[in-house]
Amino acid sequence: MHPILIVGAALVGLPVLLHLIMKQEPKRLPFPAFRFLQQKLKTNQRKLRLRHFLLLALRMLLIALFAVTLYQPTVLSTGFVNLSGDQPVAAVLVVDTSPSMGYADGEGKTRLEEAARRAGELLSSLPDNSRVAVVESGDATGNWLQSTADARTRLRELAERGKKAAATGAPAGPSRPVTGGVGTAYQLLGTVDAESEGSGPYQKLVAVFTDRAAASWDAARADDLKKTRDAFPEPKPAHAVVDVGVETPTNVALLAAGMTEGKAQVVPAGPPVSLTVTVGVVGPDDLTVPVNAVLGDAKPVRKEVAVPRGQTRTVAFEFRDLKPGLHQVKFELPTKDALAADNVRYVTFRAAEPRRVLTIATDPEDAAFWNLAVNEGKEFANETLTPQQLGGKELAAFEAVTLFGVANPAEPADDPLWPKLLRYVEGGGKLLIIPGGPERMGDRAGYDPTKVEAANKLLPGAFKRFIDTAEEFEEPKDAKSKNRRRGVTWDIFAGADDRAFSHPLLAPLRQWRQTGNVDIFRAPRRTSGYWEVEPLPEGVVVVRYDDADDPKARRPAVLERGRGGSKGKVIQLTSPMDTGTLFNDYWDYQNSWTVVFPALLLRSAAGSRDDERFNFDTGASVRLPVGKLVAGRPGNLVLDGPGVAVSEAAVKLTEKQVDVTIAPPRTNLPGNFSLTGPNPDWREGFSLNVPADESTLDKVPVEGIEDVTGAGSVVQVGRDVDLKKVFEGTDTLRAPVELFPWLLILLLLLLAAEGLVANRFYRRK
Repeated sequence: MHPILIVGAALVGLPVLLHLIMKQEPKRLPFPAFRFLQQKLKTNQRKLRLRHFLLLALRMLLIALFAVTLYQPTVLSTGFVNLSGDQPVAAVLVVDTSPSMGYADGEGKTRLEEAARRAGELLSSLPDNSRVAVVESGDATGNWLQSTADARTRLRELAERGKKAAATGAPAGPSRPVTGGVGTAYQLLGTVDAESEGSGPYQKLVAVFTDRAAASWDAARADDLKKTRDAFPEPKPAHAVVDVGVETPTNVALLAAGMTEGKAQVVPAGPPVSLTVTVGVVGPDDLTVPVNAVLGDAKPVRKEVAVPRGQTRTVAFEFRDLKPGLHQVKFELPTKDALAADNVRYVTFRAAEPRRVLTIATDPEDAAFWNLAVNEGKEFANETLTPQQLGGKELAAFEAVTLFGVANPAEPADDPLWPKLLRYVEGGGKLLIIPGGPERMGDRAGYDPTKVEAANKLLPGAFKRFIDTAEEFEEPKDAKSKNRRRGVTWDIFAGADDRAFSHPLLAPLRQWRQTGNVDIFRAPRRTSGYWEVEPLPEGVVVVRYDDADDPKARRPAVLERGRGGSKGKVIQLTSPMDTGTLFNDYWDYQNSWTVVFPALLLRSAAGSRDDERFNFDTGASVRLPVGKLVAGRPGNLVLDGPGVAVSEAAVKLTEKQVDVTIAPPRTNLPGNFSLTGPNPDWREGFSLNVPADESTLDKVPVEGIEDVTGAGSVVQVGRDVDLKKVFEGTDTLRAPVELFPWLLILLLLLLAAEGLVANRFYRRK
């Protein structure tokens, strides 16, 4: 077919296509009334869904609020929105009562008085129903007071003590840092909520009132205090440290008093005794300071010393013609200053006759060298008796008893020595046992602990056999070997280190060894005959002989045994020391050992007088020996001294008691104290002094205190304490409020609202 015809046929259908495309559909118009109903339906459906949602949400909120109400929650409200009013505070007021708080300002008011005043101001700002405790710096425990009125009474008492301290010079309290009081405060606050009987946790406050002097803060306790503080649950205690000191203090103080050059507090009777006082000056000027010294009831002796400002100087006083016995001296500044507590110092010392010791020897001639050596040093006065001469003599009158070469202490059968010695040691006595030679000791029956009960209770070791070094040891094989046939030395002289000298008997030897060039080390004494001793279970070996190359095989030279339950002591030697057959070279007088050794033994037994102390800081526990008194005329003792009330003066003794301890509060005040009893010849005493640190009025750095109490807790001198600022930044400012009643009211309102809404939504029309 021709293409033209084909195209033409196709074009013929073009009008049909255009007709179909351009064809118009007929319009469908809804009935107007029906269209209005459809629009109304959509509006009503949206309103209904909104009402259902609101009612559903209201009912869900009602159930949730019901659950929260049953939980009875609390919230913390601030001071601006406090639904329950001011929350009570548990406040512990720690007042520094150390001696430095007796410092008086220009108006004559002491720091303790100022501390009581500032504490009273803080007390006035506390909310009603608060709990209050007043704790002194020296208190180890504390109690909550019944009311704030009781707290005010307590503060008034402290203020009166401050006034009395300024008037009399006696400190208001012992020298104790306030860190102890802070620890006590933490103890009280740790239990206050448990004692509140359901009234809710208290706001907790530790308020410290101190002069911030050097001795007022113990930095060593900081870590322990922080651990205790951090152990508190939230809210933790707030702190306020109120500085009641003065900015630029001036003071003249007696800082120390004692024996010149640190000598022992027991001196020989007869020679002059020198005491030294240290004087310090704090202030703008150099001063010439007068110092009075009063010995017992004698007239005051005055000396003057020039002291540059900020420095110290010493002044010495000499006392002559002192009789044997206890002597007490009072040093004082005749001119009063701002701090009266450090204007006086007390010293006690003893001018002593030689100490009595007893030697019991079968033959006094055997103990002639021993007696001469003991008396040579003038420290001891020895009396030598035979067992028969001893009779009923009271052993307790002697500082030490030496059993010297007695053949058989178990004889005679009707009056043996052992029971007397046992009673003496059990009463605190010191016994020294020096054996005799093999001829004197014989079969050693009187020393056999398996047969003699008293020997078993006293001896440190049992004598076994006698060793003669010439027979016991062989000739040395070469020149380097030790020749022990000529005798043996103590092993400490054969190259021992310092640890071998740890026993008190050997401690002086260590000092001489360190100085060098001492004859007893250059030429140590040798023993050619000694007893082999087997230590009993209670015995301790003090030193051994160098009689074997193996240290474990060496035999004891000196042994010791304490008597359980008493201060008694027994020292046992193993080599005879009599003047007959010489088993050692102790008595050749070619060496100082001749005098040194007996003194070492007796000092170790009876105690060195260098260790006796009569002077202590206030607040210390003082122990005094009473063994001689008990042995004489036992009975209760009487303590006399500053601050000792009549009810506290009696010191009761028990049977076999060898010492007494005087403890706080009887040692809280400085002064000279004496202890007397029924025996008129017996008297003990001691002196108490305020620690020298109490005169150091430089302030403790703020940083050191706030490391425990928190930043900004130190209130500087002259500034007031704002309770809200103290609690600022802590949850303790926000008072806990019980929400149960408020939630219950809201629950009832919400329940009523739900009913109204439901009735409105579902009511029939």
